[in-house]
Amino acid sequence: MRIGIDMMGGDYAPGSTIRGSILARKALSDDIEIALFGDKEVLTRYSEENQLDLTGLSTIHTPDYVGMEDHPLKAFKEKPQSSLFLGNRLLVDGTIDGFCSAGNTGAMLVGAIQIVTSIPGIIRPAIAAPIPNVQGDLSVMLDVGLNPDARPDVLYQYGSIGTIYARLVNGIKDPGVALLNVGLEESKGNLVSRSAYQLMKESSAYDFIGNFEANELFVSNRAHVIVTDGFVGNML
Repeated sequence: MRIGIDMMGGDYAPGSTIRGSILARKALSDDIEIALFGDKEVLTRYSEENQLDLTGLSTIHTPDYVGMEDHPLKAFKEKPQSSLFLGNRLLVDGTIDGFCSAGNTGAMLVGAIQIVTSIPGIIRPAIAAPIPNVQGDLSVMLDVGLNPDARPDVLYQYGSIGTIYARLVNGIKDPGVALLNVGLEESKGNLVSRSAYQLMKESSAYDFIGNFEANELFVSNRAHVIVTDGFVGNML
Protein backbone atom coordinates (compact mmCIF):
# COMPACT_ATOMS: atom_id res chain seq x y z
CA MET A 1 0.00 0.00 0.00
CA ARG A 2 1.21 3.49 -0.87
CA ILE A 3 -0.15 6.51 1.02
CA GLY A 4 0.33 10.04 -0.29
CA ILE A 5 0.59 13.06 2.00
CA ASP A 6 0.24 16.71 1.03
CA MET A 7 3.38 18.14 2.61
CA MET A 8 2.58 21.75 1.74
CA GLY A 9 -0.91 21.93 3.26
CA GLY A 10 -1.73 23.05 6.78
CA ASP A 11 -1.04 25.92 9.15
CA TYR A 12 2.39 24.61 10.17
CA ALA A 13 3.57 22.92 6.98
CA PRO A 14 6.05 21.69 6.02
CA GLY A 15 7.46 21.24 9.51
CA SER A 16 4.47 19.47 11.01
CA THR A 17 3.85 17.33 7.94
CA ILE A 18 7.48 16.22 7.73
CA ARG A 19 7.61 15.32 11.42
CA GLY A 20 4.26 13.55 11.21
CA SER A 21 5.38 11.53 8.20
CA ILE A 22 8.54 10.43 10.01
CA LEU A 23 6.48 9.30 13.00
CA ALA A 24 4.08 7.44 10.70
CA ARG A 25 6.98 5.71 8.94
CA LYS A 26 8.21 4.40 12.29
CA ALA A 27 4.74 3.26 13.37
CA LEU A 28 3.62 1.55 10.15
CA SER A 29 4.71 -1.81 8.79
CA ASP A 30 7.35 -2.05 6.08
CA ASP A 31 4.81 -2.98 3.39
CA ILE A 32 3.23 0.49 3.64
CA GLU A 33 5.02 3.21 1.69
CA ILE A 34 4.61 6.92 2.40
CA ALA A 35 4.93 9.31 -0.54
CA LEU A 36 5.53 12.98 0.21
CA PHE A 37 3.86 15.39 -2.23
CA GLY A 38 5.54 18.78 -2.27
CA ASP A 39 8.39 20.99 -3.42
CA LYS A 40 11.41 18.69 -3.13
CA GLU A 41 13.85 21.56 -2.60
CA VAL A 42 11.75 23.02 0.23
CA LEU A 43 11.34 19.63 1.92
CA THR A 44 15.03 18.77 1.63
CA ARG A 45 16.19 22.15 2.91
CA TYR A 46 13.84 22.09 5.90
CA SER A 47 14.84 18.53 6.79
CA GLU A 48 18.55 19.30 6.62
CA GLU A 49 18.22 22.53 8.62
CA ASN A 50 16.29 20.71 11.35
CA GLN A 51 18.27 17.46 11.19
CA LEU A 52 15.26 15.36 10.22
CA ASP A 53 15.87 11.99 8.58
CA LEU A 54 13.67 11.26 5.54
CA THR A 55 15.00 7.74 5.08
CA GLY A 56 12.24 5.38 3.95
CA LEU A 57 10.07 8.20 2.60
CA SER A 58 9.72 8.82 -1.14
CA THR A 59 9.10 12.28 -2.58
CA ILE A 60 6.90 13.25 -5.52
CA HIS A 61 7.92 16.75 -6.57
CA THR A 62 5.16 19.30 -7.10
CA PRO A 63 6.05 22.82 -8.27
CA ASP A 64 3.03 24.46 -6.66
CA TYR A 65 0.76 24.27 -3.63
CA VAL A 66 -2.69 25.44 -2.53
CA GLY A 67 -2.51 28.00 0.26
CA MET A 68 -5.00 28.24 3.08
CA GLU A 69 -6.18 31.58 1.70
CA ASP A 70 -6.66 30.35 -1.89
CA HIS A 71 -10.16 30.16 -3.36
CA PRO A 72 -10.83 26.42 -3.95
CA LEU A 73 -12.30 26.60 -7.47
CA LYS A 74 -9.79 29.19 -8.64
CA ALA A 75 -6.94 27.10 -7.27
CA PHE A 76 -8.33 24.01 -9.02
CA LYS A 77 -8.16 25.82 -12.37
CA GLU A 78 -4.87 27.65 -11.86
CA LYS A 79 -2.82 25.15 -9.83
CA PRO A 80 -3.29 21.70 -11.40
CA GLN A 81 0.27 20.69 -10.44
CA SER A 82 -0.12 21.63 -6.79
CA SER A 83 0.57 18.98 -4.17
CA LEU A 84 -3.11 18.74 -3.23
CA PHE A 85 -4.60 18.32 -6.71
CA LEU A 86 -1.78 16.16 -8.09
CA GLY A 87 -2.22 13.86 -5.11
CA ASN A 88 -5.88 13.40 -5.99
CA ARG A 89 -5.02 12.67 -9.61
CA LEU A 90 -2.43 10.03 -8.72
CA LEU A 91 -4.97 8.48 -6.37
CA VAL A 92 -7.36 8.07 -9.29
CA ASP A 93 -4.77 6.55 -11.64
CA GLY A 94 -3.64 4.06 -9.00
CA THR A 95 -0.15 5.43 -8.35
CA ILE A 96 -1.11 5.75 -4.69
CA ASP A 97 -3.79 3.96 -2.67
CA GLY A 98 -4.74 6.79 -0.32
CA PHE A 99 -4.19 10.53 -0.03
CA CYS A 100 -4.53 12.97 2.85
CA SER A 101 -4.07 16.68 3.40
CA ALA A 102 -4.29 19.02 6.37
CA GLY A 103 -4.51 21.98 4.01
CA ASN A 104 -7.29 23.96 2.36
CA THR A 105 -10.47 22.02 3.17
CA GLY A 106 -12.49 23.62 0.38
CA ALA A 107 -9.83 22.72 -2.17
CA MET A 108 -9.76 19.15 -0.87
CA LEU A 109 -13.54 19.01 -1.36
CA VAL A 110 -13.20 20.30 -4.92
CA GLY A 111 -10.49 17.75 -5.63
CA ALA A 112 -12.55 14.94 -4.16
CA ILE A 113 -15.62 15.83 -6.23
CA GLN A 114 -13.97 16.93 -9.49
CA ILE A 115 -11.08 14.45 -9.66
CA VAL A 116 -11.82 11.44 -7.48
CA THR A 117 -15.63 11.87 -7.84
CA SER A 118 -18.26 10.72 -5.36
CA ILE A 119 -19.93 7.35 -5.03
CA PRO A 120 -23.16 7.51 -7.09
CA GLY A 121 -26.00 8.86 -4.97
CA ILE A 122 -23.86 10.81 -2.51
CA ILE A 123 -25.07 14.42 -2.33
CA ARG A 124 -22.07 15.84 -0.47
CA PRO A 125 -19.06 14.08 1.04
CA ALA A 126 -18.15 14.73 4.68
CA ILE A 127 -15.17 14.66 7.02
CA ALA A 128 -15.62 12.11 9.79
CA ALA A 129 -13.87 12.15 13.16
CA PRO A 130 -13.70 9.51 15.91
CA ILE A 131 -15.26 10.57 19.22
CA PRO A 132 -14.07 8.55 22.24
CA ASN A 133 -15.97 8.43 25.53
CA VAL A 134 -15.18 7.57 29.11
CA GLN A 135 -16.75 4.11 28.73
CA GLY A 136 -14.02 3.24 26.27
CA ASP A 137 -16.33 3.15 23.25
CA LEU A 138 -15.86 5.01 19.99
CA SER A 139 -18.43 6.98 18.02
CA VAL A 140 -18.06 8.76 14.70
CA MET A 141 -19.08 12.38 14.09
CA LEU A 142 -19.74 13.88 10.67
CA ASP A 143 -19.41 16.44 9.24
CA VAL A 144 -16.50 18.10 11.05
CA GLY A 145 -15.59 20.74 8.52
CA LEU A 146 -16.36 20.06 4.87
CA ASN A 147 -19.84 21.57 4.48
CA PRO A 148 -20.61 24.47 6.84
CA ASP A 149 -24.09 24.92 5.33
CA ALA A 150 -25.72 21.50 5.06
CA ARG A 151 -29.28 21.00 3.83
CA PRO A 152 -31.65 18.67 5.70
CA ASP A 153 -31.33 15.96 3.05
CA VAL A 154 -27.54 16.11 3.34
CA LEU A 155 -27.71 15.69 7.12
CA TYR A 156 -30.12 12.81 6.63
CA GLN A 157 -27.67 11.13 4.27
CA TYR A 158 -24.82 11.64 6.72
CA GLY A 159 -26.73 9.24 8.95
CA SER A 160 -26.45 6.55 6.28
CA ILE A 161 -22.78 7.26 5.59
CA GLY A 162 -21.99 7.24 9.30
CA THR A 163 -23.88 3.98 9.80
CA ILE A 164 -21.80 2.25 7.13
CA TYR A 165 -18.62 3.64 8.70
CA ALA A 166 -19.63 2.54 12.20
CA ARG A 167 -20.34 -0.99 10.98
CA LEU A 168 -17.26 -1.50 8.82
CA VAL A 169 -14.65 0.48 10.77
CA ASN A 170 -15.86 0.47 14.38
CA GLY A 171 -17.41 -2.99 14.18
CA ILE A 172 -20.84 -1.97 15.53
CA LYS A 173 -23.57 -4.24 14.20
CA ASP A 174 -26.56 -1.94 14.76
CA PRO A 175 -25.27 1.62 15.29
CA GLY A 176 -27.57 4.23 16.75
CA VAL A 177 -27.67 7.53 14.86
CA ALA A 178 -28.25 10.86 16.63
CA LEU A 179 -28.59 14.45 15.46
CA LEU A 180 -26.48 16.98 17.36
CA ASN A 181 -28.83 19.70 18.56
CA VAL A 182 -29.48 22.30 21.26
CA GLY A 183 -31.92 20.05 23.11
CA LEU A 184 -33.26 16.52 23.21
CA GLU A 185 -36.84 17.42 22.33
CA GLU A 186 -38.04 16.95 18.77
CA SER A 187 -39.10 20.60 18.54
CA LYS A 188 -35.63 21.97 19.37
CA GLY A 189 -33.20 23.52 16.92
CA ASN A 190 -33.31 25.73 13.86
CA LEU A 191 -35.31 25.08 10.70
CA VAL A 192 -32.60 22.92 9.14
CA SER A 193 -32.15 20.67 12.17
CA ARG A 194 -35.91 20.29 12.70
CA SER A 195 -36.39 19.37 9.04
CA ALA A 196 -33.49 16.92 9.19
CA TYR A 197 -34.97 15.40 12.34
CA GLN A 198 -38.21 14.58 10.52
CA LEU A 199 -36.36 12.96 7.61
CA MET A 200 -34.25 10.88 9.97
CA LYS A 201 -37.20 9.96 12.17
CA GLU A 202 -39.21 8.65 9.22
CA SER A 203 -36.32 6.72 7.69
CA SER A 204 -35.90 2.96 7.80
CA ALA A 205 -32.34 3.17 6.46
CA TYR A 206 -30.81 3.32 9.93
CA ASP A 207 -31.63 3.38 13.64
CA PHE A 208 -32.33 7.02 14.49
CA ILE A 209 -32.37 7.57 18.26
CA GLY A 210 -33.17 11.30 18.28
CA ASN A 211 -31.30 14.43 19.27
CA PHE A 212 -27.96 14.49 21.05
CA GLU A 213 -26.58 17.41 23.07
CA ALA A 214 -22.99 18.62 23.14
CA ASN A 215 -22.68 17.94 26.87
CA GLU A 216 -23.08 14.23 26.10
CA LEU A 217 -19.95 14.17 23.95
CA PHE A 218 -17.13 12.09 25.46
CA VAL A 219 -19.33 10.89 28.35
CA SER A 220 -22.32 9.15 26.75
CA ASN A 221 -22.19 6.04 24.58
CA ARG A 222 -25.83 5.99 23.50
CA ALA A 223 -25.01 7.31 19.99
CA HIS A 224 -22.58 5.53 17.68
CA VAL A 225 -23.06 8.05 14.86
CA ILE A 226 -23.39 11.78 15.59
CA VAL A 227 -24.64 13.93 12.71
CA THR A 228 -24.02 17.67 12.43
CA ASP A 229 -23.09 20.28 9.84
CA GLY A 230 -19.49 21.18 9.08
CA PHE A 231 -19.67 24.53 10.87
CA VAL A 232 -20.61 23.13 14.28
CA GLY A 233 -18.58 19.96 13.80
CA ASN A 234 -15.41 21.86 12.98
CA MET A 235 -15.68 24.03 16.11
CA LEU A 236 -16.17 20.95 18.27
